Amino acid sequence: MIVISDTSGISNLLIIDEIEILRLAFDEVVIPPAVHEELSRVEGHRVFLDGCAWIRLVGLSDRTLFNRLSQTLDIGESEAIALALEINADFLLIDEARGREVAHFAWSQYNWLTWIVGGR
Repeated sequence: MIVISDTSGISNLLIIDEIEILRLAFDEVVIPPAVHEELSRVEGHRVFLDGCAWIRLVGLSDRTLFNRLSQTLDIGESEAIALALEINADFLLIDEARGREVAHFAWSQYNWLTWIVGGR
């Protein structure tokens, strides 16, 4: 199962000292570079990431969708959504309302295009 996370979910769980919930729910969580950078701005978050084996950093291969998304969303959300679509993630952890709305739309468009091209 592939799980992508935006910054807020990880950050908020770290703040309340409940990050273990995420690890118990998912064996591995993938984050894009912008999310890693945003998390690393907080010393305690950076220390956690440096010692965390179950959060994996994965970069985008194609920045086309990211470039479009980043016109209306922050960089972390944009990379998380674009990466989720690029690697066909099972889940995207994102809490901002606008980000969820854009992710839902992008996901439905992507799946529709896959359905047309794949002949399903």
